[in-house]
Amino acid sequence: MQAIVIPIAALAIAATALFIAMQRRLGRLQPNIVWVQLTFSEASFRAIIERWGPEGRERFRSHFPLDYCFLLCYGWLGFLLGRALQSAASGQALCWVLPLAAACDALENLLHQRFLAAAPGSLPRQAFVLAGLASSAKWLLILAFPLLAFRA
Repeated sequence: MQAIVIPIAALAIAATALFIAMQRRLGRLQPNIVWVQLTFSEASFRAIIERWGPEGRERFRSHFPLDYCFLLCYGWLGFLLGRALQSAASGQALCWVLPLAAACDALENLLHQRFLAAAPGSLPRQAFVLAGLASSAKWLLILAFPLLAFRA
């Protein structure tokens, strides 16, 4: 157990630092980034990013490198925490909750980057639905992790 404490602490510190850096990069976008993450249509996505204006869209575009590092950190952190907390009853499921959330986050990011680069109306409706579903799954898994960990 002691051998896992240092990597867990290091990943927790790195994830926290990356989260703070992302928030500073994004500034005070209104509506905030969660609203754009939970859109399921091009009209909703574009309405939000248009409200941000050119500077807000650039802030959103430039946060992705930090977000990819962040999702790697929280996915790996969740795996290690899950391994440390798993019991015979919970099995191996707990260690895969945050890595799965991170995979959904990566898919959401890839789609949002594509949406930003594409001309309006040039992408299939299903791509926006998929992005909304990926983001919803990410948030549900992130919220489920502490509940499942508490039960473990």
